[in-house]
Amino acid sequence: MWRVGFKEFILEAQPQWIQPSRKLVAKRVWELYQSEKGKMMSIFAQHTKRVSVTTDTWTSIQNINYMVVPAHFLDSDWKLHKRIINFCSITSHKGEDIGRVLEQCLREWDINRVFTITVDNASANDLAVVYMKRRLRNMNTLSFDGDFLHLRCACHIINLIVKDGIKELEDGIDAIWHYVKFIRSSSSRLDKFREFSVLEHLNKTANVPLDVITRWNSTYLKLAAALKFEKVFDRMGDEDVQFRQYFEVKDTKGRKRTDPPIEADWRNAQALVHFLKKIYETTLKLSAWKSVTANLQFKEMISLQCKVPNQNLLIY
Repeated sequence: MWRVGFKEFILEAQPQWIQPSRKLVAKRVWELYQSEKGKMMSIFAQHTKRVSVTTDTWTSIQNINYMVVPAHFLDSDWKLHKRIINFCSITSHKGEDIGRVLEQCLREWDINRVFTITVDNASANDLAVVYMKRRLRNMNTLSFDGDFLHLRCACHIINLIVKDGIKELEDGIDAIWHYVKFIRSSSSRLDKFREFSVLEHLNKTANVPLDVITRWNSTYLKLAAALKFEKVFDRMGDEDVQFRQYFEVKDTKGRKRTDPPIEADWRNAQALVHFLKKIYETTLKLSAWKSVTANLQFKEMISLQCKVPNQNLLIY
């Protein structure tokens, strides 16, 4: 468990240090968890206000279904708190299964005064909230008979809208994606990119992040970063043989991987970044968890409705 180098480091810092066993470490962690859970239980027991919960599920690369349940509440000083009260594996992503696990979690924490349940737009979550509404109605603890129990995640709605829009434009930014993929595929290529960046009087630690297919904002950040190094990419295309060959490789059917970006591709990417900037800023505001965001949703959505259609987005 304890690596030799770590042991030597600790003994040098504190010669009287005694290495604990694996079981003792696990025991201490469990005791700490129980102690903190007890504190939270006492807060919820004394807490007369309502608790809002959110929940999300996903599947790991091991094909295991997981679910997390954060709870949000205000203390007596009207300070917002967020605590993760459950993280567990579930049998499936079906609505009834999600609802049962959520009910069990709330029962374990003795939480029955639920204000809202915020979930994304998956149909299974609709069934989960319907399940919870029945259970909470039986406890006679619902506000307004549960008419406002179900809250849909505003950031997820924005995410779905933007992802649909990006799909329509992905052919135009595909070539730029291959540029980024090339320099990020090995450390030597990244070093070469940074050498060209210095030649263009830019940052010697230049880098462009790869995007994550499930997160549109990563596509925005990638394009925004790539645009800063447009001249660097152009210079690599002129002077780096390996870089040019990457785009000349053909598959078994004689088709090239992709064509390098042309001027129109860069201008389209520039327009798309300008278009997405306002949406990205709105997502950051609405996804904050250290401050109340419910009062911002109407204002931000109206702002998007007014400003986004007026963005100068020209796709050639």
